Amino acid sequence: MRRKLKARILNEREYKLCVESFIKLVLDRFTLETIDNQLIDSLLVIDEYGLKSADAIHLSTANAFVDRFRHIGKKFVFMTSDVELANASKGDGFVVINPEIEDIGHVKEVFGK
Repeated sequence: MRRKLKARILNEREYKLCVESFIKLVLDRFTLETIDNQLIDSLLVIDEYGLKSADAIHLSTANAFVDRFRHIGKKFVFMTSDVELANASKGDGFVVINPEIEDIGHVKEVFGK
């Protein structure tokens, strides 16, 4: 959005509205996690897979989430269409679903429905 403001595709009012809308969407639909020592430690371990930094953060956050909520007895599935990230996720013990190639039957099978 900042680039569009700089290129004068958006004016200041439109830019602020877009940013406010985005922040509201994120806060309404996502759980934000703080980066703690566990996540930093996980990032160091992820180095073995040679992931890009954003992918390493994605997988590390999933690992931290599973560690915190394992007690609820639910199955955690990692969803990605990135092959390298999928392989690393499988290496960390996740069941992986690729939304670009998996059919609904496989998804139901994974969730036991």
